[in-house]
Amino acid sequence: MTESFPHSGWAEAYYAPVYYHALKRCGNVWDAADVTQSTFVKALIHGGDLRNREALGPWLYRICDNELGQLYRRRHREPASCSLSEERFLALPAKGKEDPSARKLRQLTESLPEPFRLPLLLHYYAGFTLREIALVTGLPEVRVKSRLYDGRQKLRRLLQADGAPSAHGPSVGPGEQVMETTKERRKWLMDKLKRITEGARVLPSLSLRAQSLLRDASRDNGKFPPEVLAELAFIPGGGQWAADCDGTLSYDEFLEVLACCDEATICRLNGQRYHTWGYREPTALMQDLARVAGTGGYVQSVEPILVVPSLRETLNWYRKHLGWDGCDWEEMEDYGYTSIHAYTGGCDGNTGKEFKGFHLWKGTPPDHPGSFFCFVLEIEALRERILRSGWDQVTEVVDRGWGCKGFCCVDLNGYRLEFCEWLPENQS
Repeated sequence: MTESFPHSGWAEAYYAPVYYHALKRCGNVWDAADVTQSTFVKALIHGGDLRNREALGPWLYRICDNELGQLYRRRHREPASCSLSEERFLALPAKGKEDPSARKLRQLTESLPEPFRLPLLLHYYAGFTLREIALVTGLPEVRVKSRLYDGRQKLRRLLQADGAPSAHGPSVGPGEQVMETTKERRKWLMDKLKRITEGARVLPSLSLRAQSLLRDASRDNGKFPPEVLAELAFIPGGGQWAADCDGTLSYDEFLEVLACCDEATICRLNGQRYHTWGYREPTALMQDLARVAGTGGYVQSVEPILVVPSLRETLNWYRKHLGWDGCDWEEMEDYGYTSIHAYTGGCDGNTGKEFKGFHLWKGTPPDHPGSFFCFVLEIEALRERILRSGWDQVTEVVDRGWGCKGFCCVDLNGYRLEFCEWLPENQS
């Protein structure tokens, strides 16, 4: 997570608008709160790449809409998890038709101690499975099942003592915490985001052994191992982070922290060499990260392809005018593929560094070739170099108006290279 996207400002500023956007769509304050929470967690995980702050609001609304869509699909796909006898005991009233007995039962349910109240609410009103409740509460599934049973028994006794019927269930809904006000919900979410961002700062400083111990402990919802606590004591803010987490992490919480770390930290924990171009054996951890991040599959990198009539001419153009290098091999025209990149060393340069360039496929370019943002440093020097090389299809350097300055260069195949440099106040 970068300082250009701090949780302390954007979350508080946008919590209420996003929450009421979700509320307007789903018509349920508890579903709206649950969707708002997942929206900001997803935003925290993916927000490091958002450099245009003016786009933050619309971007958050899009995430919120996606989370609402997933909620609806999940509700439609998954059958009710309670048995027939339980349905008779805790049957949900129709939306907007809560009668006095239902309101009374809601009050009694909310009066239960949290160890029983929260599982009841999550199971019967949010539709959470036993495993999902276990992730939320940090309890083993067998303990969750017993809490549900004991909670029903306690609620029956309260109903009998009160003389209220048990035909309806409480009309409150989901959430990791059942809170009374939007203000309280926002504070809880801010605390959660802080734990994630602090964890993403602290986790890479731990030794590989400590990282592995913390990961394994989180799978059992266990306490921080003593070895981990000992290392955290020597990391600035490490002890405070452990205290903020109450000395324990669920596996999903660990994944949320890890998803905000850099790729090198993730690979290290997997026992893999870090590189962005080349085969990397998939792991269960990366699949879990993809689930938390909501990407469907784990995205290692996104690399553009240019379709060009001549691979060698294109490679030579980038060498001459930009000083880039590439894979120049004898059969590449017949094979129909090569690559170019912004550092020297041939193909071997791609194995240990980030891939900063293009893949080239031989073919007929589209009628309207695409544009590519290329973020650089010392942009004026780059423009001057291109002009000195004899290429004049270059614009002036101008302020883009969204936090950077840049110029456009059209290459020999008509592709637009939008070179940009972040202005000092927007650099992180």
